Amino acid sequence: MDDMELLQEYASRGSEDAFATLVSRHIDMVYSVALRHVGNPHNAQEITQAVFIILARKSRALRRKTIISGWLFQTARLTAANFLRSETRRTHREQGAYMESNSHEGGDSAWKQIAPFLNDAIASLDEKDRNAIVLRYIKGMSLKEVGAALGWSEDAAKKRVSRAVEKLRIFFGHRSVTVSGAVLTGSIAAHSVVAAPTGLALAVTAAALKGTALTASTSILVKGTLKAMAWTKAKIAVAAGVVALVAVQSYEIASRNKELASLRRQALAQNAKPAAEPAQTGSQELEQVRADKMNLSNEVLKLREQLAATKPLQPEVKFSQNAAQENPGRLLGLAVAQGDPTALEKLMAMAKAELQYFNTNGVGMNDTERDVLSRQTFAPLQAAFDAITDEATKGNQAALQALSTAIQIPELQGPAIHSAGILAGNGDEVALQILLNPKDYQVPLSSTIDALKPAADNGNQKAIDALAAVATTQTNKPCGAWRQTVWEMQPHLETLLPLTRSLPCREIRTKM
Repeated sequence: MDDMELLQEYASRGSEDAFATLVSRHIDMVYSVALRHVGNPHNAQEITQAVFIILARKSRALRRKTIISGWLFQTARLTAANFLRSETRRTHREQGAYMESNSHEGGDSAWKQIAPFLNDAIASLDEKDRNAIVLRYIKGMSLKEVGAALGWSEDAAKKRVSRAVEKLRIFFGHRSVTVSGAVLTGSIAAHSVVAAPTGLALAVTAAALKGTALTASTSILVKGTLKAMAWTKAKIAVAAGVVALVAVQSYEIASRNKELASLRRQALAQNAKPAAEPAQTGSQELEQVRADKMNLSNEVLKLREQLAATKPLQPEVKFSQNAAQENPGRLLGLAVAQGDPTALEKLMAMAKAELQYFNTNGVGMNDTERDVLSRQTFAPLQAAFDAITDEATKGNQAALQALSTAIQIPELQGPAIHSAGILAGNGDEVALQILLNPKDYQVPLSSTIDALKPAADNGNQKAIDALAAVATTQTNKPCGAWRQTVWEMQPHLETLLPLTRSLPCREIRTKM
């Protein structure tokens, strides 16, 4: 029996064996998703238990075409995120420790870079792409099996999986993780699933079916995740309603415009009638046409106003007297800098929306086209961080704290690191310490190299020493990023050149 048949067997007949089979099939994947997110095996077990309790409670509500693997992946991620909200600081440390130890055990340098972002990367895909990736590389199905599960042909499944992999590559690229499709998918297939602890499947099944040994924290976690799922579903429904309303109103406007054009043609035809026709009659008809035209114009104007009113509202920010002339990204950045407690979440939501738009529309583009799309898509996000950086440079503590927090949020990490580099270049010791200790903040080393350049250019000896240390560390070898940075740093070239002699990078030696 396939997954949905098992779930329906449980939902309709209460078959505990069917549900236990489902748990055994997917528990390793759910546990692995949770463990990647929180980094603590005990917490990952509690999250896994909560996920299957949610599956049992929603067994009758899931539609027949639901891909259980994809649904469980997304629910595990949502539940883990819900868990993290209450224990963010401690869990970030545990997650970092887990990633570090896991990467050493696996011996795969690519996986070490991929693992921290994998859950968010797969979650950023639309449902069909996400299901395809989960089935193909996490559950290990063949393309033929993926196609059969999703109702596609094998060729269609191959194309869908290929496009989804390219979207993942773009996602990782924005986080300074550059890998080929083969390396990416190979790492996911080899390392994304670890075995759940012995006995967990039995405990999870018992908790889901009978509620045995269900702790208060697990119960709260289940309720919180169910509320989050309901809220997400409601937002999607509202968004669909807005889209439908906009479509209807756009159609009405188009129809009115056609009528208006028809009336204009009639007016022209009326003017072209023979002069012998009674002038008074023609004048009256023409006046009627003009009156009809005016009425239609007024209706079109009203429809356009209604259409504009259905567009999503920008955040209400009361900061600048020239707010109408500033773009929404900058306004949101100012909101963050002024300590608005919801602004950072709105900024993260905007970043996710921009990233999803870029991933969807950037497939198949060449590098030049992708660069143009990137600048256009992420302009509001960049404007927000420009505003936050400006305020942080003035000593605004809320802005400084926001940057420190944003560096630990995957969607905001890139621009936040860039901002930290600017602050470090202006002498901010806190920003410099973040860049000098990238592992503590789970920041990619290649990103810190570029970010340290402003501080080094301003003669900051700590930044210069840090860059030199990178050059002489055999295990790092970031030749591409280092080469670009070193050869742009003319004021410090004499200091750095002797230290780069030991770097085993042919291209740097050639330039030297």
